[in-house]
Amino acid sequence: MENSHEKTLHFVSDRWIIPLIMSKMRIVLFIIFLALLSAGTALADEPGQQQQTVSGVVKDAASGEALTGVSVVVKGTTLGALTDLEGKFSIPVSTPQVTLMFSFIGYTPQEINAAPGTQLNITLALEVKQIQEVVVVGYGTQKKESVVGAITQVNNVALVKSGISNVTNAISGKLSGVLTIQQTGEPGNSGSEIIVRGLSSWNGSQPLVLVDGVERDFKGLDPNEIASISVLKDASATAVFGAKGANGVIIVTTKRGTFGAPVMNMSASYGINKATRIPEFIDSYETMKALNVGLMNNQQFDKLVSEYELGQYKNPSTPLNALRYPNVDWFKELTLPWSPTVDANFNISGGTKFVKYFGTLGYVNENTFFKGYVDGYNDTRYKYDRFNYRTNLDFNLTNTTTLS
Repeated sequence: MENSHEKTLHFVSDRWIIPLIMSKMRIVLFIIFLALLSAGTALADEPGQQQQTVSGVVKDAASGEALTGVSVVVKGTTLGALTDLEGKFSIPVSTPQVTLMFSFIGYTPQEINAAPGTQLNITLALEVKQIQEVVVVGYGTQKKESVVGAITQVNNVALVKSGISNVTNAISGKLSGVLTIQQTGEPGNSGSEIIVRGLSSWNGSQPLVLVDGVERDFKGLDPNEIASISVLKDASATAVFGAKGANGVIIVTTKRGTFGAPVMNMSASYGINKATRIPEFIDSYETMKALNVGLMNNQQFDKLVSEYELGQYKNPSTPLNALRYPNVDWFKELTLPWSPTVDANFNISGGTKFVKYFGTLGYVNENTFFKGYVDGYNDTRYKYDRFNYRTNLDFNLTNTTTLS
């Protein structure tokens, strides 16, 4: 009887609970149906939202000409379009704000925020390539990664940062396989001898130097007017020059104008040259004693300096003997503790669709350690002044013809 009573209770509870749950589920489904119905009514009230577009025109920033084939993509989606022959585009959008990405070969990409119904005017600027991406070879330029010959290069930034007005000294330590030897510090004649991959002949191992395709010396060039210096070192790189390139080839490329508004640069520097090591001065008394030692070693006793003369060199007894037995530090009397150098440069570059220009004016002044004296027309002062001026012009005569 106890077990049957429990079954009766379960039967009664199931009979009431199940209908209650079913009725509540009907209410929830009815509420969801009403919510979907109201959302559909709201969308129906705005039928034009799906049809709104963002359109515009894409042009070249420099020339103002329309760009054809520019890729316009909605960021984060695959929705996009290409500009037509007039540079126009149109993209349908459904969100209140989108980000459009504009990209074209040779131009700097852009991202623009826009709202539906907006008319855009986009200008793309040319993308400037870095000098490290190309290497100057004997017959033009190549991409750096495609060069198989032994070619090394230094650009204008490294030359100017060296702070040296002589180009042959400025490249020291910046080009692998290139040895520079500075024989003298004479103002105006302090250039280094350049050897590519060691000595190849007793009769001279100077490499062939070409400046903008012309064979000439480049020691007098201003580092500010040089764009890059390429050194061709092996046979595969120098073969085009024949026997003249046997000792290596140095190709110097000067700066040229760029398209755009005039850009002016001016720089000036002042420095001093100082001897790193000066021999200690030995007075005349010690010098004569050393002379006597040398004469005795050579058994020339008849030429020895007497003790009286040695005493006069050390302590002259009269003013006249001070002139007869002088004790003068001629290095100190004839030289200066340091010598100044001045280097200044001004250049301007720019251009239009027809002509591109680059002009530079430089001045270098180097003084010497030796003192100078001026007496009327007699001037013993020594210094070196150098003026550099250059103008490079590129004329676009036609679409296929350029005059440089």
